[in-house]
Amino acid sequence: MKSYEEFCQWIWDKPKNIPKHWRLGQYVFNVVEAKYGSVAREVQFQDGIDCFFDDTKIEDFLKAVYKRLTESEEDGRE
Repeated sequence: MKSYEEFCQWIWDKPKNIPKHWRLGQYVFNVVEAKYGSVAREVQFQDGIDCFFDDTKIEDFLKAVYKRLTESEEDGRE
């Protein structure tokens, strides 16, 4: 797995041609969901960290996603 910084950079480097009505949190959530599937919803609903509706939760959301991804990699569930 990439470092946390590399993981975040990948998200911010994605094309910015997103709908104007999307908030930044929606963008982050959708990019993560497109790449990693259910992990985004697990963080949203199981961990209670919802950046889709609350942009102030973006950093916490990304940290929780990264944690889940690295833990699943360690467990061999990649």
